[in-house]
Amino acid sequence: MSDSEPDDKPSFPPEQYTIGWISALSEELGAARAMLDQEHERPSHQHRNDENSYIMGNIKQHNIVMPVLPEYGISSATSAVKSMISTFPKLRFILMVGIGGDVPSKRNDIRLGDVVVSEPDGQGGGVIQYDMGREEVGTFDRVGVMNKPPKILLSTLRTLRSDPKQGKNLAKVLKKALDKFDDEEYWAYPGSEKDILFKPEYPHLGGDDCDACSEDQNPKNVVERKPRKSNNPKIHYGNIGSGNTVIKDARRRDSIAEKENVLCFEMEAAGLMNEWPCLVIRGISDYADSHKNGNWKQYAAMAAAAYARMLLLGVPLEKVEELEQVREVVQGIRTDVDTLVGAKHDRDAARILEWLTPVDYAPQHNDLFRQRQPGTGQWLLHSPEFKDWAESKGQTLFCHGIPGAGKTIITTIVIDHLCQRFCSDQKVGIAYIYFNFRKQDIQDPEDLLLNLLKQLTQPRSPLPKCVTDLFSKHQAIHTRPTPEVIIETICDACSQFSKAFIVIDALDECRSLNLSKFLHWLLKLQEDCGVNIFATSRFKPEDTPVLRTHLSREVRATDEDILMYLQDRMQHECPGYLDDNDMRQMVKRGVLEAASGMFLLVKFQTDSLLSQSTKGHLLDALKNLGKGEPALDDAYDKIMKRIGNQKQAQKELAIEALQWIVYSKRPLSTLELLHALAVGKGNKSFSSDYIPKLADLLPLFAGLVIVDRESDIIRLAHQTAQEYFGRKSGHFPGVASLITKACVQYLSFGIRIQEPFETITEVRHLLRANPFFGYAAQN
Repeated sequence: MSDSEPDDKPSFPPEQYTIGWISALSEELGAARAMLDQEHERPSHQHRNDENSYIMGNIKQHNIVMPVLPEYGISSATSAVKSMISTFPKLRFILMVGIGGDVPSKRNDIRLGDVVVSEPDGQGGGVIQYDMGREEVGTFDRVGVMNKPPKILLSTLRTLRSDPKQGKNLAKVLKKALDKFDDEEYWAYPGSEKDILFKPEYPHLGGDDCDACSEDQNPKNVVERKPRKSNNPKIHYGNIGSGNTVIKDARRRDSIAEKENVLCFEMEAAGLMNEWPCLVIRGISDYADSHKNGNWKQYAAMAAAAYARMLLLGVPLEKVEELEQVREVVQGIRTDVDTLVGAKHDRDAARILEWLTPVDYAPQHNDLFRQRQPGTGQWLLHSPEFKDWAESKGQTLFCHGIPGAGKTIITTIVIDHLCQRFCSDQKVGIAYIYFNFRKQDIQDPEDLLLNLLKQLTQPRSPLPKCVTDLFSKHQAIHTRPTPEVIIETICDACSQFSKAFIVIDALDECRSLNLSKFLHWLLKLQEDCGVNIFATSRFKPEDTPVLRTHLSREVRATDEDILMYLQDRMQHECPGYLDDNDMRQMVKRGVLEAASGMFLLVKFQTDSLLSQSTKGHLLDALKNLGKGEPALDDAYDKIMKRIGNQKQAQKELAIEALQWIVYSKRPLSTLELLHALAVGKGNKSFSSDYIPKLADLLPLFAGLVIVDRESDIIRLAHQTAQEYFGRKSGHFPGVASLITKACVQYLSFGIRIQEPFETITEVRHLLRANPFFGYAAQN
């Protein structure tokens, strides 16, 4: 540059600089300096963490600061701006000005020396970080958040864009700036003859320039383009691709450009637009292919800088000063980005947790907990055994009891107690499992251990590294971790806890082989990381050797809990003849004497007594109350008799539904059952006219069947009912044939299936439209 500038440069305090201008290369910085009306003295002091060197000056009324970047790339530019903001706190926005590699296409005739300006397209901020994403099998899903430039820059940009003379005006700015250089030829337009676009399949022949390629003289290797009438740069607006590596491959260039709809490539902008209000301006110096050379760098840098000057000349100073300071914008952007990143982390966490196991015991727990009588079960929570267990570490409490004693409800009370007590303590982990003999196929030891891992880590955000590492290692190669690895991962996760509780209900409903393995791994987990285990079972401690030496407590329905239950039932369902207090006391005494510690028997007998039509019938029923476990079969006999005494159509519907509920190979949802009941009516096609109403169906079961509210599973009210029907199969002759025929007939109804399914959404749509299809096809 010439020495005509005066030596006495003006000096301004850092607070008076409102625009940051980033140029990474020396040619870009040289071009930027040529656009200043005047250079300023460098700051007399800088923030202690700011190691940048600066060029400072003004374009008309705008004071501009230009950091000198030590190296090329996204991280260097980002680091420089962070430091710059600490010294110049009143900056309003950043201009990223320099060279870029063009993406040639028929739609956008961009040539060397042209200018590309980042303009948002409605979906992003005008810059796309094409190499930031997640690699999948055969695909690359880009992720990232790019901010839009300030509105004042966009409105000025669009004013310039609408001017048919913008190319000529840019050429005038260029010529005036070139006059400042002693070596004007170094920065001047190289000539259209040096602007050669080679076809993507034609590689560079070697050397620092393209002389050998040009001398090849084979027209098949060159893209033919119409000559332009003028050498003035043309200006293009759209997406700019930003990445951490130089694009020097025409095929890769075209592939990324087609997917991301970018006009050119560069290497710094994404780091800036990720955090700061910024506009990117690029002069085209090459075609992002193997023929890349330095012939056009200087002129392209000048063209970009000239456009930046032209843009700033159209921006009023007062509009710039009205903008938020960059540091304030950054804080707001970081909040928004944190929200978006948090949402992404939530999606990633959900994907990992689903990979561990899709089984969720929370709906089952919530449904069971609703069935308890409020206030019951406190006898266990206040017992010395439970208090000792809850306060200790690495302790097991084994609660055994006869069928129907209320063990599962006690389990729900324990889980709720732990959750309420430690709800605000992130240092306490809680996990639970409900065994179910109908779900033995999905309750193998490995899946159960993975479920414990899922529950113990699910509340933590982000997920522990040990879990994400486990996922990364196995998911990509479609393997599952061994029990040893799962135990190790659980222990790693539990190292962040002061205490961890694992609650297991109904060990007796697990297959004996699976139970033996699971208890082995569960006690190994306790030995390695000191978890507390609470378990219920029909087995007594002496029948379960591995639990023989641990704390134990028998579960029985206490008189206090039974009376609490009876008081509530009679308060809400009491027939008129029980207004007499003496009669109420008689009912309470009768039920207490017959209960034999079985809460389930209390429920059935209370159902029977409160359904009596007269005082005399009630007294007769009281005399005939059975006692102990044999009374359960008697209670089920009476329920089946009540079902059989209904009108013929109601009885037939109830019996058919019970056959499905008792003998289906897995628990059915209400929709699956209702659709199953509509099959087999002699029709050649399925008709929704035969689907019964759930509200009409449930009363037909006389309390034998319930619906889990959250999971929508329809099932027998208790495991003992399943055992009862196992012993008395005469209730349902020919049930296997009935179920098989119904499944075959449903599949023959001509359900339209468009295979193969390309997405899980298509499968879900099929099952929503045909609820019984999944069960019929699998069984």
